[in-house]
Amino acid sequence: MFHDLDTTLENVLNDAAAPAELRNAGVSFETPDSLYKPQNPDSAINLFLYEVKENRKLRNPEPITEPSALGFTKRQPPLRVDCSYLVTTWKETGANRIQKEHQLLGQAFFWLSRFPSIPANFFFGSMVGQPFPPPTMVAQWDVAKNQGEFWNSLGIPPRPYFNLIVTIAMDLKKSSLEYVVTSSITNYQQTGKLDSAETCVQLGGHVFKQAGNTSVESPDAWVGLETVGGLLLQSTKTNELGRYIFEMVRPGQYKLKARVIGLPEKETPPINVPGATSDYDVTLP
Repeated sequence: MFHDLDTTLENVLNDAAAPAELRNAGVSFETPDSLYKPQNPDSAINLFLYEVKENRKLRNPEPITEPSALGFTKRQPPLRVDCSYLVTTWKETGANRIQKEHQLLGQAFFWLSRFPSIPANFFFGSMVGQPFPPPTMVAQWDVAKNQGEFWNSLGIPPRPYFNLIVTIAMDLKKSSLEYVVTSSITNYQQTGKLDSAETCVQLGGHVFKQAGNTSVESPDAWVGLETVGGLLLQSTKTNELGRYIFEMVRPGQYKLKARVIGLPEKETPPINVPGATSDYDVTLP
């Protein structure tokens, strides 16, 4: 992903609206040590990725829950990762070399500062589909880096530069499937009548509503369980995944009713309890 972030930043610098000097400059991501030679010796911008670390301030510890056919999937939220670049400009020869390097550095500073986050139209490769617009910070002081030791380790004299920090989201592709019990049967002894037992069923289903050509879960829908004759026995509301549960239902025939504000009420034909999983789902018109 980091190499695709490199290309994304190169797209930002080469944007048609950017200053011509930026668009004409060569962009590289090599380590700017004593052996570094810009591919474009006349004018070059170097973005050296010197540090990658998790942004704990933006960390979200809560798993992401998504409905699935068998229940719901819990997915670990993406990591938020700070990618820190050292931005320098280079011109090997020519009159006024230092002034032109400073001019190019100022233009890079100006242009990158225009983007508090990177727009999606610049994304490349695995950067496409980022769940959050990647925020940027330009020229923020890095207290963890000793400037003298840093330049000494590169083996070159100190140069004018600024930091660019881009925070990207990294999907760890870690999820687990949580199964939902649609119906369960329980036998229990009636109080005071130890010689008799009664069977009860816990049943659960979903309420859906139409959204174009597809059905989507309907949270906070009212659901009623009635006898075939129309006597209301239990009622409840669906959760955020559009799911409901009725406890302690005796085997037999029943009807389900469901409604949400703004849609007509839906009543199912008689269903058998216990029955098939799909019998307990209601789709609103």
